[in-house]
Amino acid sequence: MAMIPDAPMPAEWVQHPYVGPPVLFGHYWFTGAPKVISPRFACLDYSAARDGPLVAYRWDGETELSSEKLAWVGLARR
Repeated sequence: MAMIPDAPMPAEWVQHPYVGPPVLFGHYWFTGAPKVISPRFACLDYSAARDGPLVAYRWDGETELSSEKLAWVGLARR
C-alpha cells in the first residue's frame, strides 16, 4: 500500500479563504440529519444508496446556504 509522505506544505502555497458562490456537492457520504457544512458548502449525499436520505437544496440565489432550505426523503426529520 503506497503512503503519502508526511511533508510540510511549501511556504509559497498560501491558503486563501474561499469567496466564490455556494458549492453543493456529493459523493462524500455523511450520516445523521442533513445540514450544511458552512454558509458556503453543503453535501447532498447522505448515503441514499445505502438507505440514507435523498437530499436536495432549495436554492433561490442566496450567497449563504442554510440548513433550513435542505429537503429530503428517507429519514425522519428531527
